[in-house]
Amino acid sequence: MKLKFDHTVLFCCTLLLVPASTLASELPAELSGRWTWVERSLSQTFKLEDIKPKGDDAFVAELTWWTIKSECAIRGESVEGSFKDGVLAFSAETKCGTRFDASMKKQGDGWIGSAIAGKVTVEMKAD
Repeated sequence: MKLKFDHTVLFCCTLLLVPASTLASELPAELSGRWTWVERSLSQTFKLEDIKPKGDDAFVAELTWWTIKSECAIRGESVEGSFKDGVLAFSAETKCGTRFDASMKKQGDGWIGSAIAGKVTVEMKAD
């Protein structure tokens, strides 16, 4: 009985370690791309740098998010987010107080998604 119990404990511990290592291997080290407000034909750049796992299904990174008004841009600020089922998501607030929620998923060699601020939705594409 003791031998069976030891193997069960070892098996359970191995299963608990898999999600964290899977998160680390699937989470990109950085993402850079553009957001586009299609209805207004406006576009700017964004970058998530130094993306690191933080606990189960979470990450921390530095966000740079350029806005139409440069004084509202987010420049290299810490952001926390989630990474579940292949979807990377985070929330942030510009220097002018506009809060948005963004989410992206891997597609081919890049990432696609959107950011939503109130009634405005912008498309996101990154390498």
